Amino acid sequence: MYTQLRRDQRVALATLRCAGYSQARTASAIGVSTSTLSRELRRNARMDGTYDARSAGRTARVRRAGAKHHTRILEHHTTLARIIELRMRATLSPEQVAHEVHGISHASIYAWIARSRPDLTQYLRRRGKKRRRYGTVGILSRYQAAKRPLANRPRIVATRARIGDWEGDTARGGNRTSALLVYAERKSRFVVARTLVRATADAVYAETIRLLRAHPVHTITDDNGSEFALHRGIEANLGVRVYFARPGHPEERGTCENTIGLIREFFPKGTNFATVSRRRVARALWLLNHRPRKCLFWQTPCRVFGSCCTSD
Repeated sequence: MYTQLRRDQRVALATLRCAGYSQARTASAIGVSTSTLSRELRRNARMDGTYDARSAGRTARVRRAGAKHHTRILEHHTTLARIIELRMRATLSPEQVAHEVHGISHASIYAWIARSRPDLTQYLRRRGKKRRRYGTVGILSRYQAAKRPLANRPRIVATRARIGDWEGDTARGGNRTSALLVYAERKSRFVVARTLVRATADAVYAETIRLLRAHPVHTITDDNGSEFALHRGIEANLGVRVYFARPGHPEERGTCENTIGLIREFFPKGTNFATVSRRRVARALWLLNHRPRKCLFWQTPCRVFGSCCTSD
């Protein structure tokens, strides 16, 4: 059965196409059938045949928004829409309105409000906010449900016996939108980082690939923030597994947490990383990676890692 691609799958698709992967190999990597992939390229690629994840997602959303436009009753029946609006202004709920006005369901009224009349949410009992019944478990988002828990991570990672197991997190800037994306290697404490003007999932995905592609990578353990939502795309691109620590347990990513603490010596809290040059970041990383560590028997991270950090 044909299904729409998720954002992380579209990003991975664009990346793998640029890398010259065949359709069959790409479909296998992102977890869809070849027919689904073929239809995605046929319907959402650009006019010149190139495929861009952001453009494809926008095209799909526009098409989906207008898919049932001809069947939407309230958009075409202004009198009925006006009656519903007046009854809601008189403090009736959509269910009560549907009981009075035959031929329309309360679900259709809610959908119409969300789709075309968001101004009417002020007349809803809970202003359109969904409430979960006490004692029940909420439904996980696709991003949350797809995460690999730390308990499934190979045991060798905990021993720090090899190079290539990384921990990742973002150090937020003073404006809360900029950030410094930080990855620390567990055995050597070697650190790489890159500034982000906006700490979005797309930006974290792209910079993660650039930062780690040239280094040995076996596993990545990330923070639970939504900026790491495209972790499946990172897995497909780097050929690794990404794991997540439990929420509220930063000690399970202690190497990265400690590294960010050291980085704060150079960039204190409140720093706007949108104004920090890459040269300043590279200088700070050079000093950290050439600082002898007691936990490394007074060797430097660069020496243990087996490669010297260079500014980019």
